[in-house]
Amino acid sequence: MRRTVAGLLVLLLGAAGCAGTRRPPPADPAVAACTDYRLRARWQAPPGERSASARIALRHCPEQGFAFEVRGRVGGPVLAGAAGDGRLRLLFPRQREVIDGPDSQVEWKRWTGLPLSGSLLEGLLRGEQTALPGSWRRVTPSDADLEVVSADGGRLRLWKIRQAPARQGFQWPAAPAGWRRIDSSDLPSAGGSGP
Repeated sequence: MRRTVAGLLVLLLGAAGCAGTRRPPPADPAVAACTDYRLRARWQAPPGERSASARIALRHCPEQGFAFEVRGRVGGPVLAGAAGDGRLRLLFPRQREVIDGPDSQVEWKRWTGLPLSGSLLEGLLRGEQTALPGSWRRVTPSDADLEVVSADGGRLRLWKIRQAPARQGFQWPAAPAGWRRIDSSDLPSAGGSGP
């Protein structure tokens, strides 16, 4: 499985960007706008819900989308994926499954345990002057690099472990040959821990 995961990360995040090798800046303006992040995330859920934490490797390309890998959630699978244009695609190497669904907070939370979404990440990473979706509100000062609270009292903290210019652009991941494709709308309502 380790080799399969590594192959997905080369596709989604680019080996050069993650390895930190020194190369000339990319000439393509679309690539030059992209940034690679390594984040630590912690979700303190409101009473009655499950809290979660995870490590996230993330590529952000403004106006295009996000490619990411999530690992470290207790009881959860390692997964890679992408979000953009209102769509979310998740790849589960161990199960050899690809899940397609909407880029929504409910869908992210269902599979990662974290109430993220592409629009929330976009708002957080673009800076304090960018509006956040829904009822999210920034918390300052904070011991985290980014902290927001929801209307129901949930608290999401993100720490930037690493931030660097990306060496490759955003690419929507194809479903690997032989993997089972699943539309999330065909699954039971959210609440499970994923495949």
